[in-house]
Amino acid sequence: MAKFTDGPWKADGCGYVLACNEAMLVCEMRGLGHLVASGLTAKQALEIQDANAALIAAVPLLLDACRKAYKELNEIRARDGVPYTHYGMKASVCPDYFSSVVDDCQTALKSAGVAT
Repeated sequence: MAKFTDGPWKADGCGYVLACNEAMLVCEMRGLGHLVASGLTAKQALEIQDANAALIAAVPLLLDACRKAYKELNEIRARDGVPYTHYGMKASVCPDYFSSVVDDCQTALKSAGVAT
């Protein structure tokens, strides 16, 4: 199983993603020149880099949410096939679609090196 730097991670607005109370560099955004050369303004390129940094900084939270969702949804799939509504009736979700959502969570976790 992969070991990741513990969150929270923070995008600093200058192209860096930091962890450990901002003492550790997790990621440095690159490619500003490429974005500008592709026809974007410097402002547009910086906005893209900031958005990418924010997404990367959210990874610990997204990973935790995906782990929890996979665990719960996989248990529902094994027990009932599909979720139940709060009225105690099976939800109208297609079982194949529900199963594909659970499988997508598992695939995402495995691609990140996280055991399921």
